[in-house]
Amino acid sequence: MALRFTAPFSLHLHRRCRGKRRARQAMALARALAIAALAQFTTAAHAEWLIAQSPHFRVPADMPEADIRARVALLEDYRNLLIQMTKGDVSEAAERPLDVFIVETMAPAFPFGRAPPGLAGLYTANPGGIAAYDDPSSLGQDALQHEYAHHYMRANRAAAYPAWYVEGFAEYFMTARFKPQEIEVGRFNEMRARWLAGNDWLPLETILKRDIYGRGAGPVMMFYAQSWLMTHCFLGAPGQADKLKAYLGAVAAGGDPVQAFATHVASDFKRFQSDLRAYVRGRDFVSITFRRPAAAPVPVQVRPAPPGASSLLLLINRLMLSGGEDTAEDRAAREAAVKRVIARAPGSPLAARARALLAVRNGDPAAASLLDPLLAASPDDADLLLWRAAATPVATPEGRLEARRFLARAFKANPDDWCVMRLYALLAGLREGPLTANDLDVIRRAHELAPQVAQVVIDHATALVQVGDFKTAAAVLAPVANNPHDAKLATLAGRLRDAALAGDRKAFLKWL
Repeated sequence: MALRFTAPFSLHLHRRCRGKRRARQAMALARALAIAALAQFTTAAHAEWLIAQSPHFRVPADMPEADIRARVALLEDYRNLLIQMTKGDVSEAAERPLDVFIVETMAPAFPFGRAPPGLAGLYTANPGGIAAYDDPSSLGQDALQHEYAHHYMRANRAAAYPAWYVEGFAEYFMTARFKPQEIEVGRFNEMRARWLAGNDWLPLETILKRDIYGRGAGPVMMFYAQSWLMTHCFLGAPGQADKLKAYLGAVAAGGDPVQAFATHVASDFKRFQSDLRAYVRGRDFVSITFRRPAAAPVPVQVRPAPPGASSLLLLINRLMLSGGEDTAEDRAAREAAVKRVIARAPGSPLAARARALLAVRNGDPAAASLLDPLLAASPDDADLLLWRAAATPVATPEGRLEARRFLARAFKANPDDWCVMRLYALLAGLREGPLTANDLDVIRRAHELAPQVAQVVIDHATALVQVGDFKTAAAVLAPVANNPHDAKLATLAGRLRDAALAGDRKAFLKWL
C-alpha cells in the first residue's frame, strides 16, 4: 500500500514559538501553568477522568462527556481525511486503538521528571507501547494531528519515504480544520513561514540527506520549515504531483534521495530553492477547501475511569513506556514518583498495579509476589500476564518455558497484543536462531500491529535474516533507516540494511 494523492486532493516534541518576546512570555506562562497543574495534581479532590473509546482511539481525559465525545469524533474525522486524501488502504485488522491522553498541561505526562517549557504535545512509540499526550488548546490539537499523521504514515510499512517528506507530510496536514460544512487542508503555517523569512535556508542537499543531527536547534527548525514548504508545493502547485510520485517511488526502491531528486524533480537545486521562495509568496500558495462529506456515525463509548485514575493512569502508562538504559537516578525517580502518587490513592486497584509494574521495570525479585495476587483476582488480564512473564527469570530452559506459558495465556486473552508477541519471539531465540515458522509468524504479526515501533521492525528484519530472507529484511528496515526523529535508531537500521543487502548474516547480527 502506498500513499497516493489524487487531484485536487492530490517526539516528537511540539513547542510554542511566536517570536523571541512571545516565546519568553510563553515559557514563563508555561512554567506558571505547570506549577499550578502540579499543585492541583497533588490534591486528593482532583476530579476523576472519563475514558472514551471509538474504533481507532482510546482517550482518557478530565473533560465533560460532551467535550471528550467531540474530541474523539474529531480524531476519527482526521483519520478519515488522511485515508481519503492519500487513497490509503488501512487494514482494520492491523490497527489497534491509539491511546491519546488529553491533559491541561504536559507536566502530569512527565511523572519522573519535568516537562520541557512550552510543550504542547508528545508522541511515544517504543517496545512498551504507543501513546500520544496533548493539551486541549488549538496548538495541542495541531501537535496531535502532526503526530497522528506520522502514526498513519508509519502504518504503511511498504513505503520508505525520505525524511523530509515524512515531516513535511505531517506539517502539511496538521493545520487541517473541520467546519460543519467543509474541510480546509494545507493552511498557512505562520510559525514555519516565520522561520523561512527570518533565517538562512539550508542547502537542498542537506534537506534531502537529513544532514541536521548535531547542528543545534536552528537547523532542525529550518529542516521542518523547508520540509513543510516543499511538501506544500508538491501537493498544491500545478504539475508537481507526478514529479513527487516518481521521486518517492525511486527512493522507496532504494535510490539515493539526492540523485533521485535531480532525476525526477529538478537538477538545478538553487533554482528549485528560488522557485520555492516564489511559491510561498505567490498566488499558487493556497489551501484546499472542499465540502465535508456526510460522516457515518462513529460509535463512541464513554465510561468512568477507575478510582485514582487522575493520578495513576498516566503514571502506569509512563511506566510501561519508559525504557532504554536506566541509571540509578532514573530508578530512584520512578520509585519516588510511584510512592508519591500511591500515597494519594492508597485504596485504588490501580495503585497495586503501579507498585507491581514498578517492580517489574526495576528488575525487583519481589515483582512476581506482587503480581500473583492480582492475577488470582484477574486471571485473564493480558497486561498482568505480560508483566508476570517479564518478571520470570529466564536464565534456564525451565524459566523460559514458564515465561512463555504466561505469554501464551496473555495471547489467548488478547490476540492483538504485539508486546506479548514480541517478548514471545525474543524468548524463542529471535536473535540467536534458529527460528521455527511459527516464531517467524509471531514477530511478523507484531510488526503488522506496531509498524510505528522501530525496535519491532528491527526484530522482524532480524527474524528474516535468521531464515535467510535478506532482500525482504532490507526492505523492512528502509522506513526506520529514513526516520527523521531518532538518529541512533536510524543509523542502526541503516547499518543493518547494508548488511542485509550484502547477504551478510554475521555482520547483521554484530550490530544488534
